[in-house]
Amino acid sequence: MITSASLTLVGKINKTHGVGGEMSVSFYSDAVMDIVDAGACLILDIDGIYTPFFVGAARPRSSEALLLKLDLIDSQEAAAQYVGKNVYMLTGELPEAEEEDDEDGLYAGQLIGYQAVDIDGKQIGEIVDIDDATENVLFVLTTPEGETVYIPVADEFIDELDQDNKVITFDLPEGLI
Repeated sequence: MITSASLTLVGKINKTHGVGGEMSVSFYSDAVMDIVDAGACLILDIDGIYTPFFVGAARPRSSEALLLKLDLIDSQEAAAQYVGKNVYMLTGELPEAEEEDDEDGLYAGQLIGYQAVDIDGKQIGEIVDIDDATENVLFVLTTPEGETVYIPVADEFIDELDQDNKVITFDLPEGLI
């Protein structure tokens, strides 16, 4: 059985492409995009069950997205049910994160579930998603009050990362949140 502990969030399905079941998928890392090709295993959360899908074909769409044809998805209607879903890979199958991606060698998607605090120790919220809909990738946080806050994924805003306790400390410019 595939568990969330063995997975890393690597991307998101944006939209269908054409009528044959192809989908546009954005990835949070160039290193991951480089290894996604025919035969690669991608995992989707289907009604709370992590389900593996195998890539039948992959081709570039942009610098952050690939057009993927997943096995057994043969129509636009079949592909449409997966639009908006997060895409995961088994953490053990990922290439080592390069220093330029994160100073501690982690992908942004691996920080989902981390508690975010400011440099004074004040709770900001929990990282619940990554938003890559724009040129600037953002952490999506839910505050203790239930509000949504966005913080750019940028090394200069990360002061400390405690992987053991799953806490990330941000040093943010005044007025950002």
